[in-house]
Amino acid sequence: MKPFLTFLFACLLAGNIFATPKDTPVVSPQSIFDYLHQEDVLEMAIFADFSKLMDQKLETEEYESATIKLINPKGKLTSLPVKIKPRGKFRRRVCDFPPLKLKFKKDFLLENGLDTFNKLKLVTHCTLDPASNQEALLKEFLAYKMLNTLTNNSFRVQLLYVTYVDVSGKNENLSSFAFILEEDEQVAHRMGGMLTEQFNTQENELDREQAGLVSMFQYMIGNPDWDLTMNRNLKMVKNTGTGKISLIPYDFDYSGWVSPKYLKDQDRLKNDQERKLKGIQLSDAELETLKSNFRSKKATFIDDIEKSSYLEKVSQKKLRRYLDEFYDELEELGAGY
Repeated sequence: MKPFLTFLFACLLAGNIFATPKDTPVVSPQSIFDYLHQEDVLEMAIFADFSKLMDQKLETEEYESATIKLINPKGKLTSLPVKIKPRGKFRRRVCDFPPLKLKFKKDFLLENGLDTFNKLKLVTHCTLDPASNQEALLKEFLAYKMLNTLTNNSFRVQLLYVTYVDVSGKNENLSSFAFILEEDEQVAHRMGGMLTEQFNTQENELDREQAGLVSMFQYMIGNPDWDLTMNRNLKMVKNTGTGKISLIPYDFDYSGWVSPKYLKDQDRLKNDQERKLKGIQLSDAELETLKSNFRSKKATFIDDIEKSSYLEKVSQKKLRRYLDEFYDELEELGAGY
């Protein structure tokens, strides 16, 4: 990270040498998320009035003008105009630095060959000392990647290393890991469906294979913070052909897998609610199919943990132990679980 930061701020001191969208057009047949998506961490700087944004984080629903400057995968400097605002409920309330929503102008996207999926969720470091919450953020990012391994019907994510530059000059620049989520409308588009929002969804309305997989995934990461009846921390996509609803989960910070320090009620998580298979009532055959699927992914999950080079070794060991506990419990799951 340090070589990039040295280069970036040398550029800033030298003046406005970043290419404008007109000088260096963004060339992509798909979305802004697709353009930003790459295998490794993507490094960027966001310039905005963060002093105002933080002061008004609980009240404002207004977007503030900002600029993203990054080195794209081809090595060219790029400047992207964007609007940002605080988002979320719980994290927005408890975090010193809340999650953000990024909104790009649709005409800017179209002018640069991109689709009009223009909103991205940015998951941030939460505390003013980013290092104190870095491991939790990286573990939540890894949870999304593991879900991607299980199903394409899930939010794709991109890991970032962001320098937040407060243009008001009131706060020092701050650098931290973060990640963005693919827009939910783009997920629905990829799946050949449409977003829907409803409560008290009945089991016969669901894509049972996807619903069962989501239930088992939430069980694996020890996440009690979701609910089908109340449509909590779920997006629902209705397939335009079958009419069946697929569940797309998000927000995994309340899980035993992540366990961030900013949660003050960890004792509640460490009771029977942490690992509880819920969602739909699975038949013995459905349960056995799920168990077989998750067994087949164990080696991949272990490899994902070991290749998460930004995680501390102690965190990798804890995750490996947590995963092993799941697979031990998996063998005991039976009818009625």
